[in-house]
Amino acid sequence: MIAQVTEERHEVSRKQLIGIFILLSGGSSVFVLGRAVFLATIAVETAQGLFLGMITSVFRAPISFFDATPSSRILNISSMDQSTVDTDIPYRLAFALIQLLSITYSYVSSCVANFPSLSVHSWNLYM
Repeated sequence: MIAQVTEERHEVSRKQLIGIFILLSGGSSVFVLGRAVFLATIAVETAQGLFLGMITSVFRAPISFFDATPSSRILNISSMDQSTVDTDIPYRLAFALIQLLSITYSYVSSCVANFPSLSVHSWNLYM
């Protein structure tokens, strides 16, 4: 649209387009890597905390607990809980963060695109 208004003719070369594409791809890759490292760090710390809590609870349990509960059941329950923390929670957290960023980006871009109409509307609303 702005190209129709200006008098000067600007040519965009293939090298410029490829350079922009490379910059966008590199930036996206850096953010994806950062997200993966962040989520992996959170997942490892959470799993370690759960494991230490389970081990502490088992070590502090009275002897009657071990008489009534077989060790296989303790291992089965703890391994299922650990598996859930290791696999399910990081993916759900990543999905929630992606959705939150998507909603924020949509809101900000619509506010930027509609700023003139929003300012006129708010001017008429409050005046």
